Amino acid sequence: MPDDNPYTPPRSVMEPNHHAPPLDAGPVPPEPRIRALAIFVGMLVTIASNFGLGIAMGVVIVATGTPLSQLEAALYESTWVLIVATLLGGVCTAAGAYVAAWMGKYWPLRHAFVMGMIALVLMVLSHIYFGDGQPLWIKVLDVLLVLPSALLGGYLWSLRSGRNMSGN
Repeated sequence: MPDDNPYTPPRSVMEPNHHAPPLDAGPVPPEPRIRALAIFVGMLVTIASNFGLGIAMGVVIVATGTPLSQLEAALYESTWVLIVATLLGGVCTAAGAYVAAWMGKYWPLRHAFVMGMIALVLMVLSHIYFGDGQPLWIKVLDVLLVLPSALLGGYLWSLRSGRNMSGN
């Protein structure tokens, strides 16, 4: 019968040490910590892709005949443009969280969550300072989609990588 004290050495070379981790357990993840670089790069991916898609949407709207002087009004008046922009913003947030989870290596949902919380704060601040022309319902939809989109990105990375969400 093994001793319950983990510091007691085995009585013989052949006696197994029941307190040692199994040999096939795989790598033990390090202590849970957030990698700031992963969060930063994930935010850069989110912001750059949002910016790029915003420019692309503007180009498409102008190419369909809207004068450049009326571009801002066209962006804020069309319900479909607002919905498409919001959904594409969610995709950009998921892409940034995917990158944050990938760079974070362990605990993908933790990295995605932190990146999503930072994106949420930035989203609220941008709506406070720059969202005067947008209807309230689109601002609420934007804010409600940020965190689920980020968690989706982290979840997709955990599925692809084969790591579970706790970091193993």
